[in-house]
Amino acid sequence: MKRLDPKVILLFYVDSLIAVIFLAVGFGLLFGLALRDVFKEIPLEEIGERLQIPGFAIFLVQNWWIIPILAAIIGYVWSYLRYRFYRYELRDDGFRIEHGVIYKKYVTMSLRAHSKM
Repeated sequence: MKRLDPKVILLFYVDSLIAVIFLAVGFGLLFGLALRDVFKEIPLEEIGERLQIPGFAIFLVQNWWIIPILAAIIGYVWSYLRYRFYRYELRDDGFRIEHGVIYKKYVTMSLRAHSKM
């Protein structure tokens, strides 16, 4: 089975970054608008204690700039894994594709010519 060109890692990376950006903007707007008045009145540590939020989550909220860096690193690793586990093969009975990092998917497309008599 053959592998894709390594340049496709960049394409996979851009794809994952776009997804992360849309999720981050969506959740940021949702929670930011919903909780903006709460954060003004009560300190973040007190909110964490009341809601029993782990200290790590409070740390990430206070140091929000770490999240995009982690997302970029995880996105690149995921893109590399997608490339590594994506293979294809041209067979007599069709074109076969294997892909998937966590769950493998196998797809075979038939190449038979359909002719009318």
